[in-house]
Amino acid sequence: SANHAVRRLTSGAAVTTITSAGQLDTPSGLCVSSDGGSVFVADTNHHRVVRIFGNQPLAVVAGSAAPGFADGTGSAASFTHPRGMAMWRATEIMFVAQVRTLRSVFAATGETRTHAGRPGNSSTDLVDGPYGANIVDAAACSSLAVQPSTGAAYFTHGGTAVRAVGATSRVVTTLAGAGGSSAA
Repeated sequence: SANHAVRRLTSGAAVTTITSAGQLDTPSGLCVSSDGGSVFVADTNHHRVVRIFGNQPLAVVAGSAAPGFADGTGSAASFTHPRGMAMWRATEIMFVAQVRTLRSVFAATGETRTHAGRPGNSSTDLVDGPYGANIVDAAACSSLAVQPSTGAAYFTHGGTAVRAVGATSRVVTTLAGAGGSSAA
């Protein structure tokens, strides 16, 4: 929300704020663990992914205050404005959209790796293919979806195309639309 909070809405329409003031800066995406006990949040302007669990203090799963693209575990990993999130519940792997990449984060360990795209790449071209060759523009992607049985992650590319990346193959495929800033 505009005041940097995360709220829970119950089936009875009761609204509860579940984060304290100042804990988050522009929470932009979230997903829920398979048991429903944890809420994971893309804390966009703090460049991290955090976990909310019951009344426990907010816990950083991955990332640090500094923007970056480093793969690693916990605070050794870095993000640049993470936004959309979705979880493959069968494995508790989160997919997180950020500038020019789609990242995978293992909920249990905080291990983070670049799943698709190339960190630091400035191209908005639409390039399908395997990891290392594909180009991803997920900067504006605030929503992702995961196919439950295969773990394929679906996302938008620069607001101009719908794409999918395989959970294990890491191959990106364009399903609809066109790429680049001049796409209609």
